[in-house]
Amino acid sequence: MLQVSYNRGFLKMINGFEVTDINECKSGDAVITTNVIFPGKQIECHLLEVAGVILVGKTSLIDIDRKEEEIFADIHKNTRYKINRAEKRDPIHYHVTDFPTDDQLQQFVVFFNNFAKHKRIQGANLERLKSFRDQHAIVLSYITDNQERILCTHIHYIVNDYSCLLYSASARFENSQIRNLIGRANRYLHWQDIKLAKAKGLKWYNFGGISTDKKDIPHQSINQFKMEFGGQLVDVLTRMYGSTVLGKCAVFLYKMKAKNRPEYISKENLTGLRSY
Repeated sequence: MLQVSYNRGFLKMINGFEVTDINECKSGDAVITTNVIFPGKQIECHLLEVAGVILVGKTSLIDIDRKEEEIFADIHKNTRYKINRAEKRDPIHYHVTDFPTDDQLQQFVVFFNNFAKHKRIQGANLERLKSFRDQHAIVLSYITDNQERILCTHIHYIVNDYSCLLYSASARFENSQIRNLIGRANRYLHWQDIKLAKAKGLKWYNFGGISTDKKDIPHQSINQFKMEFGGQLVDVLTRMYGSTVLGKCAVFLYKMKAKNRPEYISKENLTGLRSY
């Protein structure tokens, strides 16, 4: 189990990962819990109680409790070629730390939030990242070129026996050759992250979510990228709770927005989920 706390506006947020009892969570205005439903497992009924919002999404899991050669062989042929080319021929350099400094996290947030602004996605929260870091539950990795420019960067969190991709961002250049280089570098970075997770004795590499919205074309291409690495699709249960008046209001507003998402579970569908 892992818990991180941070502020988002006026809200004190708690994120719980692999929490089985909501009473184990720290106090905050709103609590968000995430549970991966691993192969051979089912959603436990008691996890569905109390929550103001329930979402069941998907993620791609790679079994890394195998020989490295077996893991690499499951990766798509074209992706393996790009990884090998990046490693042997491209002028790039891999960097990693499992206890990033405040300055490193601040630099990451600036880099990622510029990327997020262009992609119109939510930015990274520095306080949240520090909470992960202070529990030795984070890995920051990135690739640079010979001019020491960051081409792509990832942050993973580690909980129990798996590593999960939390943030991924790449630099933006107009030059097509550099864009192709970044594409190879990003695949190489994922492969290095997978090998690092295996070296740490973990059993699973989690790609941090697969979009279930088939109308979302940009995310469908991201799905395809992630599935190139040979993972298997599993469910991810996300629950949201409001602990205070402010938190309950925030969860209610989120619920209104989430109702149209394919992963949203309504009360009508809850009975079927309980018998999942």
